[in-house]
Amino acid sequence: MIKTTAQKIYLGLIFIFLYAPIVTLIVLSFNASKTRAKWGGFTTKWYAALFQNEQIMQALWNTLALAVLSALIATFIRLPVLPCNP
Repeated sequence: MIKTTAQKIYLGLIFIFLYAPIVTLIVLSFNASKTRAKWGGFTTKWYAALFQNEQIMQALWNTLALAVLSALIATFIRLPVLPCNP
């Protein structure tokens, strides 16, 4: 009983340790202030500036094209290996 409770607490702490920084970055990405030290209000201006940057959008499209191409190649490599069941 104590062992399973300790395992659950340990697992919970690991998940908090792994996901807390991600959640913090997501929340702070909507901060209106240029500094992370104080909350300046909620805004999406950083995301608007991000999607208006031509270089970042080109990098996004390159990444998505590479991901789709990789998935298609991996699928076609795997297809001949699959067993045929009549």
